[in-house]
Amino acid sequence: MINPLIVLVALSLTVIVIRLRYSRMYNTLYEAVGHRPNEINNRYQFLRNQGVRCRLQNVSSRPGVIVHGSSELGTTIRLLVHKNDLNVAEQYMVNYKRSC
Repeated sequence: MINPLIVLVALSLTVIVIRLRYSRMYNTLYEAVGHRPNEINNRYQFLRNQGVRCRLQNVSSRPGVIVHGSSELGTTIRLLVHKNDLNVAEQYMVNYKRSC
């Protein structure tokens, strides 16, 4: 009979390895702090519409932090781009800045 603890440990290690591999596939292209969530969402949608593989990551949330006189949460959001799409995404961001 297989020990359930061994199965649990093996499963946990497998999940950790998969998560590490997945996280290494993406690089940070842009980062925004609490008071600019619309800007990073617009950049994300722009890149997605261009076919760039990207995602948003909520890095931190610190309740009670005051950002520029408001009572917003001190949240940092990262725009992550797949490592194979990074050069294309950077070029799209140059064009994005020009169009704004």
